[in-house]
Amino acid sequence: MKVFLAITSCLLIGAFGKLSGETFEDDRGVKLPTACEVCKLFVHEFMIRYNETDSSALVDSYGLPNKKIPYAESEMRLTEIMEDPDLCTRMLQYRVHKERKDSTRFQKSRPQTFETLQKLIEQGVDVKVDIPPALWDNPSVEITVLRQQCEKLVYDYERWIEEWFYDRHGEASLSDFLCRKHVLNDMPAGCF
Repeated sequence: MKVFLAITSCLLIGAFGKLSGETFEDDRGVKLPTACEVCKLFVHEFMIRYNETDSSALVDSYGLPNKKIPYAESEMRLTEIMEDPDLCTRMLQYRVHKERKDSTRFQKSRPQTFETLQKLIEQGVDVKVDIPPALWDNPSVEITVLRQQCEKLVYDYERWIEEWFYDRHGEASLSDFLCRKHVLNDMPAGCF
């Protein structure tokens, strides 16, 4: 019930609002991801998929009979990067490391606190915590909001993501083009 109330309160606070450079921390220690953190993690996941899908193969061009285009520049590749599997769903693999204060607080590894508690439990120590061990690996409020903000970023900046992919990938990094130039254009760039 507490988790449901925490999630509901965060959603009502504005998790669906405009991506913000400001961070909010409530009395439970929930610190929502900033626009910079969301963009940085989106770019990280995008580039992993970008590199995984690299190929020199040729594919059919939609609408043009008997015309082949490089897979590396195809709509098919962009679709595979974004949707196979869904890029923002990959955000649910992250965990919050509350001991860190910068964007590295989002990592795919389990926080050291939970690792230590798990080892104590395995050694037979009776550990009392507010969160049942079965929920330790469930996404936190911050991670759930991270995914939602990632989806919002994709929706709001789809045009710029496509422009970088088709026309600008040789000129600038995705983090420079998307995050610094478009998402964070009116915010301090302290997270990069």
